Amino acid sequence: MMHSVPTGAQIFVNGLYVGHAPLLMLLAPAKYKVEMRGQRQDFGQRTISLEAHETREIVVTLASKYPGKISTQ
Repeated sequence: MMHSVPTGAQIFVNGLYVGHAPLLMLLAPAKYKVEMRGQRQDFGQRTISLEAHETREIVVTLASKYPGKISTQ
């Protein structure tokens, strides 16, 4: 089960779009890169390893991909 904070993020597993959070997904045992992208350029990612017959709940908190402020001097 994959969740995002805030909810509704696009989910990518190993670079492939798989749906929106929350999402229940069955995956074969392996190592995966999970990326989530929000509606306001927010982003989060995790790398997970799944064993045979393992159930996991993944929660990714999204953060701004770019700084909110830029200062020049």
